[in-house]
Amino acid sequence: MPNRICGGYPITQQYRAMNIINDSTVVMMSFNNNTVVKVNTGINDSTANVNAPGVFEKGKYEVLNFPNPPTQGPNAGPSIPNPQVLLASNPYQMRRTTNGTLIVNGNNGRMWKSVDTGRNWIPDVTLKPGQNYSANGVWAMDIAPNGRVLSMGTAGAMSDSLPGSSWQSNYLTVPLAGGYSDMEFVDCNNGIAAGGASITVTTDGGNTWIDRFSPVLQALNANITHLSYVNPTKVYFTTSIGNIYRSANQAVNLSPVFSEPLGGTVNDIAWAGNDSLWACGYTAFVPAIPAASRQGKVYRSFNNGATWDTIGIGPVGALSVTPRAIDFPTRSIGYVIGTRNAVYKTTDAGATWTDISPFPALTPQLGYTAIQALNKDTVFVIGVGFPRKAVYRTTDGGANWTDITANILTLPVGNLNGILMHDINNGYIMTPGGALLITNNGGTSWTLDLAPTSNLFTTAAFVPRTVGAGVNMVNRKVLISGPNLPNGGAPMMEYGNPANTQVNSTELIAGAACSAPNSGSITITATGGLAPYTYQLDAGAFQPSNVFNGVSAGTHTITIKDAYCGLLTKTVTVALNDDQVLNTNITTATICAGASVQLIASGNSTTYSWSPALGLSNPNIANPIASPLVTTTYIVTATLNSCVKTRSITITVNPNANLVIVADPGTTLCEGDPTLLTVYDAAGTSGPVSLIQSTSHGTGIAGSVSCNAAGLHTENSYWKPYNRGTGRFTISWKCEQPTPII
Repeated sequence: MPNRICGGYPITQQYRAMNIINDSTVVMMSFNNNTVVKVNTGINDSTANVNAPGVFEKGKYEVLNFPNPPTQGPNAGPSIPNPQVLLASNPYQMRRTTNGTLIVNGNNGRMWKSVDTGRNWIPDVTLKPGQNYSANGVWAMDIAPNGRVLSMGTAGAMSDSLPGSSWQSNYLTVPLAGGYSDMEFVDCNNGIAAGGASITVTTDGGNTWIDRFSPVLQALNANITHLSYVNPTKVYFTTSIGNIYRSANQAVNLSPVFSEPLGGTVNDIAWAGNDSLWACGYTAFVPAIPAASRQGKVYRSFNNGATWDTIGIGPVGALSVTPRAIDFPTRSIGYVIGTRNAVYKTTDAGATWTDISPFPALTPQLGYTAIQALNKDTVFVIGVGFPRKAVYRTTDGGANWTDITANILTLPVGNLNGILMHDINNGYIMTPGGALLITNNGGTSWTLDLAPTSNLFTTAAFVPRTVGAGVNMVNRKVLISGPNLPNGGAPMMEYGNPANTQVNSTELIAGAACSAPNSGSITITATGGLAPYTYQLDAGAFQPSNVFNGVSAGTHTITIKDAYCGLLTKTVTVALNDDQVLNTNITTATICAGASVQLIASGNSTTYSWSPALGLSNPNIANPIASPLVTTTYIVTATLNSCVKTRSITITVNPNANLVIVADPGTTLCEGDPTLLTVYDAAGTSGPVSLIQSTSHGTGIAGSVSCNAAGLHTENSYWKPYNRGTGRFTISWKCEQPTPII
């Protein structure tokens, strides 16, 4: 789309990033020069053609961002907006979030966002700062249905972010200049990838990598061709200059242990046992060796590389082969592959070699590029010979071969560069363009899976290198890489579904109880990784059982280890099932001052405590007597192991009322006769009340009085009407004599 033309300085922009805002509005950003244009495409939207007066073009154009309008050069006006902050570089896409924010991607690990439909923009750094990939381009972008913005770019760099949150990335990179021809893991943690003068080491299973680039190899113009990782303190490297190096400290230092006398190249190395080594290669094309005398070479040592002998392999002269790779499944049986359809076998530790080529008369001839011997009899080889490529397998040590190329020839892949078999039925083949071929049926068919990188895949390694029988390939972690390519680098790609390759778990948790604080249980169901598993609760010992009984309530840490590398640690919570019971005999009571009432707490608690303690016969029993002087709320705290409950009882204390004590209505008292009394309080409320009469504070007779001969009984006494209180009052009554019967 051309911009305005003024002053003889026409400017034309190329637009790739575009977003349709609605049915009549489009926003575009130029691939260069940071130009943003909004185009209204409604039926009445048009723009006058400045070169053709009276002519109107479809659409109304508004320049929202432009660094030097209108024409650059000496007549340039102020930027739009002024100041102009948009510094997008090569944006390929423009996406819009659900809240209307526009996002464009580009170079330098950076995106740009606009919340006002393209008028103003702010930068957003997507890749982690301070890394050797921080400035990589992020050219691929999309928004997932859940709103997560996904970004991918140069060398496989990737990150993602939910709106309003920071960018996250699990991307790991090896040295940007690194490129790899071989990779091996000796165990779950220790692995090495090497190629050229680059050696990259991991000690944590590939989570992080250490750059051990060799300036010595670089100065010698030596390229590492293959490596053999014997154990964490012994690794061998073969090189293109005919030298073999050994390191005892994971490539911190390299020591030469062999040098091809006439130069040439050592292509591969294999080991068996504690001290046996075999390498293969060829001598340099030097005048000292006429063409008629050329022959492939195997170099072997039985003392950890202290001394070597050289053995010729294959034809001599014009039909000589170039050995490419070597494998020794046992100390006596080994295989070598190379050019001219060559597959050779030894059964005497490399002293002699026999041609066991699968199809020696093939035309055009195949050059075999990779070999893997699962055991002394089961061997896989791959070969290329344009336009042919093939995969062969033997299960009888090379006596017979089966072509398992199958449908590979119909798949859009290039050369077959490397092979990694888990067992006779399951494995991978590495090809260019980030393409991985997979079989799960022994090569009857192959499926293609593409990595998010254009890397040239040549090498792969299982982590760890070997596992026992019964392990499924989908549960094995595999890393894949290759040489360094322009704009692609050599990213170390991990293949596999984390649900399969990593340990995962679900838990069935039964809570503990107040009455049985260690009655909880945790039952773990583990999946993924490399079974069988062992389990740990908190800091206890690992156990084979996935069930933990006798667990207390609260937060616990469980750890699951698979049989090799996998480790999962997570936090779980065991709930507390509240089975504590607490009841009280009353919740409220009303007494007169000086009276008492019993408080009773019941249930399954082991201890009880009442507060306040004032007025209680014993605050630390379940059933104290309460005699408060004023209205008091007593709180009982019941404890059952770690569980605590409380209840409250409020005792209202009323002042002593005036009590009226009379004989039952209509009762005639005769001298010397006893009678029952009824007690009335000031409100006129009566009830059955037991009385104790006393002229002092001691206990006297109860429940009755007698008239004396005087006929009038007045007495000042202390009476205690239970449940009503204690007070001093005067009881007066008249004893009437019955009328004599005449």
